Amino acid sequence: YMALCRSAVSCAGQLEKKVQQILDFTELRTAVVREGEVVLLDLLHEVTDAVAELAAEEDVRVICSVFSPGACVRTDSARLRQALFCLADNAVKYSPRGGTVHVRASVIGVSSGGDDDSCRVGDSRGSEDTKDNGWVRFEVDDSGRGLPGTPTQLFQPFIQGRRDGGTSGLGLGLAIALSVAELLGGRIGVSEKEEGPGSIFWLEIPRVPGRKLPLSAGA
Repeated sequence: YMALCRSAVSCAGQLEKKVQQILDFTELRTAVVREGEVVLLDLLHEVTDAVAELAAEEDVRVICSVFSPGACVRTDSARLRQALFCLADNAVKYSPRGGTVHVRASVIGVSSGGDDDSCRVGDSRGSEDTKDNGWVRFEVDDSGRGLPGTPTQLFQPFIQGRRDGGTSGLGLGLAIALSVAELLGGRIGVSEKEEGPGSIFWLEIPRVPGRKLPLSAGA
């Protein structure tokens, strides 16, 4: 009887998470950006703390690092945290037991998403309002099986990659991250790691918000 009750509670919790994810994805269509000063190291700790329980269940180590402990960015902290959580949560799910997920942040002079990246949106590198202030690049480095043959599809709603032990969730996490990137005037993408298994999902946003340019998707 107790085992049945625990199973019912677990199923109810999973259902609640799926409903909340649908609501989050729908809400982003009309979301308003609320800017504020965000300490990057604090933000990354919040993200890693949020996936800590799942990481423990999956036996995956999650670490974070930032180029400077006191570095800040002016943006919508709640939305940025939402996007990074989706990327980190996805990385933990698709990393093998005993694997490592590394969440890191760095400042770059211009948006660095290259032509060889598998998916990118919101190319604002030509904006006069952002090019002198730099960009913040977030990377979530996993140790999973790598990218599928058509990685751009991963950012579409309800699309899931292959995962050992089956899949869970709705396949909305990366779609939510992409929507946040658009909302914050940035870009998002994924690339293969140069060494070792896995992939790197990245998100770039202006360090100081500037004029948003029309968004474009790349293959």
